[in-house]
Amino acid sequence: MSVLIYTEHQDGKFKKNSLEAISYGVTLASQSSTEAFALVVGNTSATLSDLGKYGVSKVFHIALDNAHLSDTKFMSALISQVALEQHTSSIIFSNTLSAKGIAPRVAVKLKAGMIAGAVALPDLSTGFSVKKNVFSGKAVTDIKVLTTNKVISLNANAYEIKETGGSAEVVSLNPSLPASSVSIKAVNKTAGEIPLAEAERVISGGRGLKGPEHWGMIEELAKLTGAA
Repeated sequence: MSVLIYTEHQDGKFKKNSLEAISYGVTLASQSSTEAFALVVGNTSATLSDLGKYGVSKVFHIALDNAHLSDTKFMSALISQVALEQHTSSIIFSNTLSAKGIAPRVAVKLKAGMIAGAVALPDLSTGFSVKKNVFSGKAVTDIKVLTTNKVISLNANAYEIKETGGSAEVVSLNPSLPASSVSIKAVNKTAGEIPLAEAERVISGGRGLKGPEHWGMIEELAKLTGAA
């Protein structure tokens, strides 16, 4: 039973937190003596076979208009269908805003136990136990998953990206699903040196600045330290 990693992309690049999820899923697959596959949905200019250097042996690609990515009902049905067809036992997501809407639906469809916001690899010595943050990160708990199928969403910056070298086989899929009910009228992007959600360091300022005219020093400090 393989491990499937849902791999998000933006502006022709794979998101950093998705590469973390791939490294996480590849290690889990190795520990479970099985294979790890990546799933990429939507149109992207990124070279899909390059995901092989992070350890996946195959990349399943579904070429759809990127508007589908915003439809959680459609995406959960799509991912669940691929998981069943590929005999997947564990599905890994990065704990992003979109995945928070998709992963629970996938878990219900597959009758899978779910860990949202995992911060470490599963402990397989006594079954399948995963650490996650609780109480807004003030504590950590271990949750044991008893179901055959499992869904895990990995917190950003919780696992190191590991490059193993190699190239993945790219397999195009064309599943039969009802049309998406979501259409995108406009896309407004926030500009910044580093996306806040993917930043390893964040510089923040508050009342101590006294006023907005002093905000420039925060931006300057962020640039000097490579922070968001």
